[in-house]
Amino acid sequence: MSFKIAILVTITATTLGTLAALGIVRGNFRFKNILYAFIMSPMIMPLIIVALASYFLMAKLQLIGTMFGLVLIHTVISIPIVVVIISNTLKNFDTTLEKAAAIMGAGRVRTFMKVTFPFIRTGVLSAGFFTFLTSFDELVIALFLGGATALTLPRRM
Repeated sequence: MSFKIAILVTITATTLGTLAALGIVRGNFRFKNILYAFIMSPMIMPLIIVALASYFLMAKLQLIGTMFGLVLIHTVISIPIVVVIISNTLKNFDTTLEKAAAIMGAGRVRTFMKVTFPFIRTGVLSAGFFTFLTSFDELVIALFLGGATALTLPRRM
């Protein structure tokens, strides 16, 4: 069960965190610092507080002991890791390469897939690796939200 949860969290958190990092680094909007602080809040708060708050939310949604509930909360605590890694990777990226691709007629998706993603690929893989490790080894969240049915490896140990 831990492996399944970690794989799902890796895919979800890496995708959402990459999109969030792109928006934060490249975006030009008013409350960018507040959004960044909101995304970083699960990393800043003590994990026991995050687990306790998550327990009350998941109890209202009746997701205690479900794989979906664990994936959801593990994703929330993993996204800040992805955002930090991808943001630092994107800060070293030369945006003139994207502008050149746009001038040559490439759309946004094609520019991202052919120009931006190959440059940030190692950052994305690193973020995915750390996300997998964070989810696979998370005990506190599993204790609060696992219930009687969701026995992850850290709980069994």
